[in-house]
Parts: sequence; structure tokens; C-alpha cells
Amino acid sequence: MKMRMVIQMNNYDIYKAWEELENKIENLSSLAPLVYLAFDNSNVRLYIQNSIEQNASLIIALKNGQELNVDMDLIGFNIETRVEPNIDNSQKCIIISNNDKNQLNIFKAFSASLFDRLENSNNVEDIKENILGVIDEYKNYFNGNRKMLSSIEQQGLMGELKYILEEIEKNNFNVIKYWEGIYKNKHDFVYENNAVEIKTTKNQSRLDIKISNENQLLSMNNEKLNLVVYRLEKVEAGKSIYDLANEIFSKIDNKYKSIMMSKLVKVGMDPFETNYDKFRFVEKYIFDVNDEFPKLDKTSLNSRIFDVKYTLNLDGISSAKEEYSNE
Repeated sequence: MKMRMVIQMNNYDIYKAWEELENKIENLSSLAPLVYLAFDNSNVRLYIQNSIEQNASLIIALKNGQELNVDMDLIGFNIETRVEPNIDNSQKCIIISNNDKNQLNIFKAFSASLFDRLENSNNVEDIKENILGVIDEYKNYFNGNRKMLSSIEQQGLMGELKYILEEIEKNNFNVIKYWEGIYKNKHDFVYENNAVEIKTTKNQSRLDIKISNENQLLSMNNEKLNLVVYRLEKVEAGKSIYDLANEIFSKIDNKYKSIMMSKLVKVGMDPFETNYDKFRFVEKYIFDVNDEFPKLDKTSLNSRIFDVKYTLNLDGISSAKEEYSNE
């Protein structure tokens, strides 16, 4: 079946590329897939492909005779390395195919993450590493190895998503790039000169929070550290992590959506699952974690003591406070 090429070189936006491709497909009667050159630089070309039957795929063609063999068969997701005559008859391409129509949205997010990585790759080795890195990030999702977040995990993620949403409403869209709490041993948000740690509590009488390790309230590289605490309660008519994520996506440009989606997948959330716990935000507190702030100091602990967990009561400590009336 011969492919018809649709090439556009002046609009490097992967989500718009998918949209344009689908608009063209709607006006076709043929089942032949359309291919769109979504990215092209000195080292690699990235094509997206779709058809009336919604059999979407990505085609990665390295240049200068370079090849990367990747063969992987996951649930609803397949990767193979072979010659694709309509792209390049002389060398193999990596073809990543989505075989489950119900996960087309996450496949687009996967393609956007791959697009972002390739756009920032400086050489062929970077390209290879980034391709494998993105596959690894999404592998569990496509392979069906996804577990439902616990209520405690959902509560914690509610706080981080609420902070992101509030920063976006202040036009701080880069907050998404600075969200690093999805990686272990990092503060939740790490900016150039300061960091922010997010905590939540359902306790309505005391402001108690759980500290999960001895480094969590430790300022790194002499940066300023703020602790943001959300008091919330579990209710039937509140908002879920799904609701907050959708609000965030509605307020950000495409260039941030792929980053946001990949981080949600990384943290263990299924962005298209709607059955999550609902919460209502009650209050927000912002603390400066300075030398006087109560915490266990790692430097005062014996080197044999590590992975320390403790509960910290914040009642009476100076902070900025905000109350939520209808959330």
C-alpha cells in the first residue's frame, strides 16, 4: 500500500501536526495512511503517520548512515527496526506503532516527548539515548503495568498539581519544567535560585505534616527553600487529580503539554483515568525553611542513620496563609 507524503517544514509543533494530519484524513476516502514530516535536523527525521483506521505510528530515520536497532513488543504498542521504502530505501528506520485506538491520546503524548528530546539532541549518541529514554518512561504505561494510585498518593499529587495550577494562573508556565518531585531525592520544584517543597494534610485541628527523609527540608546549594502546605479534606463533590490535570492542560500551550503528560505518567498517574478520589482545598500555608525552622539536620545525625521519617507540627510557626472558600 503506497503512502502519500504530507510534508510541512515550517511548523514544528507535534500536536498541531497530529491535528493537521487527522483533518486531512477525514477528507480522504482511501485507506492509505498519510505521513507527515514533523521534525528534521542534521541528524534525524521524525515522521508521524496515521490513517482512517487510526493506526498511528512514528517513524524515526537517523541520517548519515547511522542506525539504531530497537525491537520491542508491548501491549498495544510495538517497536521494530526495518526498511520503510516510502521513507528511505537504503537504511532501516525505527517504527513505533500504536495498536490500541483507546490509547491514541497517550501515544500522541509519547510522540511529543520524543519530539522534545530529539529537538534538544546535539549528536547521534544523544538521539539514541533520548529515544531509549522516552521509551523507558512510557514503557510501563503501554505494557499495562499501571497501578491505581493510593489515596495517600493522590492526596500528595493534589498538592503538587494545585501549586502548578496556581503558578500558571500567575503566568509562570515554566513551573512545569521545574517540577522535579517526580524524581527521587529532589525537592518538588527546583528553580534556578530557590526550591519549593509541597505537603498536604487532612488534619483539620492540627497542622501536622509527614517528612519522608532527612533531606526533604534541607536546602541544597544554599538555595532558598519554601515549604507550601495545603490543608484539604476528602469530599464527594470536590476535585480530583484528573480534574486538576485537565485544568492545567486547558491553560498551557502545546509546548508544555508533552512535558506535563510525561511527568504525570512518570509519577504513576493515568491521565485518562477519571475514577480518582475527590478533595476540597481549605487553606494554604507558605513557610520559609531557614536556620530557625524546626527540622532534623542531617549534619547532626550519625552517618549510620539515614532514611529518617518523622511528623512535624507547624502550628504557631510564622507563615503566609490563604483560605479557600469554595474549593
